[in-house]
Amino acid sequence: MDKDCIFISSSDNTIDVFEIVSQSYSKNINLNSFDLLVGCNAKKEHIKVKQVLAEVSQWNKELLAQLNKIQSKYILLLLDDFYIYEFDNKNVSEAFSYSKEYSVDYLRIVKESKPFLISFFSFFFHNRTYKKINKNLPYYCALQPSIWKVEYLTSLLKKDINIWEFEEQIPLQANHMVVAKKSLIKFDHLVEKGKWKIEAPKILGLPKETFISRGFDQRLLKKYRVLRKIYFGFFGFTGYRLRKIISKYR
Repeated sequence: MDKDCIFISSSDNTIDVFEIVSQSYSKNINLNSFDLLVGCNAKKEHIKVKQVLAEVSQWNKELLAQLNKIQSKYILLLLDDFYIYEFDNKNVSEAFSYSKEYSVDYLRIVKESKPFLISFFSFFFHNRTYKKINKNLPYYCALQPSIWKVEYLTSLLKKDINIWEFEEQIPLQANHMVVAKKSLIKFDHLVEKGKWKIEAPKILGLPKETFISRGFDQRLLKKYRVLRKIYFGFFGFTGYRLRKIISKYR
């Protein structure tokens, strides 16, 4: 039986990040059940993960060229700065099976962020394992950990748009789903705007000298992110929606 594919989107200018966070993959992912692949521009002998090569280009063209070289019809797409704390191997495999059986274009394995009260009532009144993603919510094509139909993903990557525009697009006939109750992966972005989060050395258990080449993003202190989560807990995407409405009338 073929293994399901986990593909890490990377390139030579960020592969140093993957080298550091990849320790979390071997700890949490059952490699007897999944094939692990990483994108690169040139072969790296010291990296033991299977590498898929593409010439240097824009992010979408590199990823498109890499995906054109693999055989899998579905992949779990991860970014190269994701540090994994927990990975539900069994239910991720079931999510792959569901995607294949129902021809799902996109299945996000991280539950939707919602204000506190909505999350509370949703937990008790919704018994579904997966649900459709509301097209009125932002980041319909979010690059959070998600299972993608490769044919569908490659069609989106052919568009001449940047990574932020990619996440905000809403394809008309798309079938996007999300886990309804419980995230199947617990992870953290450890790089923001090309710099390491200030707490990365503590999370990874490595000396600060390991991270000197990129430096640290002092703006994204943990206290600020906690306050941002508290704000979202009460107000959700209200600010995003207001900005969208205002932009229409400018």
